[in-house]
Amino acid sequence: MTQRQTAILLSIVEQYAEVASPVGSSLLAKLFGVSSATIRAEMAELERLDYIVQPHTSAGRVPTDKGYRYYVNTLTSSEDTSHPASEKRAERALTARVEGGGLPDRTIRNAVDTLVELTHNLGIATIGNQLYMSGLS
Repeated sequence: MTQRQTAILLSIVEQYAEVASPVGSSLLAKLFGVSSATIRAEMAELERLDYIVQPHTSAGRVPTDKGYRYYVNTLTSSEDTSHPASEKRAERALTARVEGGGLPDRTIRNAVDTLVELTHNLGIATIGNQLYMSGLS
């Protein structure tokens, strides 16, 4: 597995753990600063190696058991998991999540979710006459 494929796999596992929905190539393309086609090609190879799977046509990818095992092994073998590269990647992922919302409602929800993730507190927003809450288990 290449270094880029490893980074993509780790990002897929992290993003999937956060949002519990398949991870698409557009988010990863923003995160890594490459084209969606490049990400899709790398994802196809990771899928061939059984690290990720596509639940249905035109969906993003989700990690397999093998992908989760690789992620855990990578974490446990790393002496320092808080190095600047991983922090920068996390920052770009959060920025992509907020900026990638598109519609104002989605952007507000993404911003609240990001704040909840960073502060580990309850997040509340009003969107028109609707109340959006995040961070409750």
